[in-house]
Amino acid sequence: MKIPALLSVVALFGHASAFSGQLNANTPIIDGHGNLLQTVYVTDYKSGALYYAPLTGGWDACTTTECEVG
Repeated sequence: MKIPALLSVVALFGHASAFSGQLNANTPIIDGHGNLLQTVYVTDYKSGALYYAPLTGGWDACTTTECEVG
């Protein structure tokens, strides 16, 4: 799943501008294979739902290309 798809889940409940929540990420780690991993968390304050997915390459990998999430 790509980041826009993850954020689209949030938009299912209304316009994205009406979203009331928080987007967080944990501290990046390097796994045993040398891959940089980071987990992205989206909290919806209205429903209390928490969505999360692994982000391979971390946020920095998303600056020049699309990111694969999950």
